[in-house]
Amino acid sequence: MSKRLHALLLVCILTPVLLTGCWNQKEPNNLAILNSIVYDLRDDGQYRVIAEILNPSGPGGQEGGGGKSPNLTAISQAENVRIALAQISQSIESILFGSHNKVRFFTESFMQGDMPAALDFLLRDHLTDETPLMVLIRAQDPVEIYSASLGLSDTVGDYIDKLSKLQAKNMPKAVFITTLDFIKDYLLEGKEPVMGVVELVECEEKSTSEDKTGEQGGKEHGPKLQYEGLAAFREGRFAGYLDGTETRAYNLITGNLKSAYYSIAAGDGVTVLEVDKAKAGITANVDGDEISFDIQLNMNIGVIEEGGTVDVSKDEPLDVIESAFNAMLIKELGAAVEKVQHELKSDIFGFGAVLRMQHPETWKQVKEQWNDTFSVCPVRISVVSDVDRTGEIKEPFLTEDQ
Repeated sequence: MSKRLHALLLVCILTPVLLTGCWNQKEPNNLAILNSIVYDLRDDGQYRVIAEILNPSGPGGQEGGGGKSPNLTAISQAENVRIALAQISQSIESILFGSHNKVRFFTESFMQGDMPAALDFLLRDHLTDETPLMVLIRAQDPVEIYSASLGLSDTVGDYIDKLSKLQAKNMPKAVFITTLDFIKDYLLEGKEPVMGVVELVECEEKSTSEDKTGEQGGKEHGPKLQYEGLAAFREGRFAGYLDGTETRAYNLITGNLKSAYYSIAAGDGVTVLEVDKAKAGITANVDGDEISFDIQLNMNIGVIEEGGTVDVSKDEPLDVIESAFNAMLIKELGAAVEKVQHELKSDIFGFGAVLRMQHPETWKQVKEQWNDTFSVCPVRISVVSDVDRTGEIKEPFLTEDQ
């Protein structure tokens, strides 16, 4: 045989060896697909895991809906998280599969425990990855989120995931933090991590086309999920909350605000403005032993609605509205910074990271006690805004001659 033929035979023999299958192949029918999961630490020191698992025989499943729920909820307790997850697999006769998990929920008690150990597990175990959102639950019993109203979504995991992908631009008072985002900030010198917050709120009764018995005119009420605010951390432990307005300020300062609406009292009505472009810059200043920071905000805003008779087609009234907006924003941002400095004492804005880049020698001197140092640093805020006239009309609809 020629050398070329020998080489071809060798390639044919070795190819099946190189094209081996997955080392960890599992049959899909044997998998329990996670959609979301709750991590909780009980008063007795036991870890509780609540898993939302997609129901293959629910709506859209391969086995047909049959009126069954689209998800199953499995609960387990153990001395650590991994054992609790293993016990869930035993109780549902399937292997937990986490690659489609959308959200990781945590309780306050869990986040006040051993956070480094939890992060080590999330990074190390093959069941987990870095893509799910990390959200803190404000509820007495976290399992209650799985009985809440979810709008158009079938599962809690899908509901939060759709908010992050489809509604993030319309939610300036919330944050969407993936596991990888959280870990990056946790490890970054000079910045503390945050995560989203969800809580149960009672929704008002509303009429429906028919009630559960099929009769017309029924009422539907019960708790719903409200995704707003953020949870701040300090040195790996839960430090406290920012409400929706304070979270909007956080998004502005950190450059994460995509869009927001503000109402300004002007003349005999209210002017609604939309911020669609905002750029924040932070400067660290070192003068002897004093460290201070300047926050500079530049933004474009547009008039969305004029509820009074202020003539927004003219420059002078627009200048008055712009000045009022700038003053209101400085007050809002200042209140958020003051709360973070004095109450939470957690540098979630990343002032320390700015100091580390701009004044590395000073950072080396203060980094060991940075959160305490940060809490007394003066912070000055300036806002420069440019108001645009937007819409199909220029003058206000409510004019004096109407």
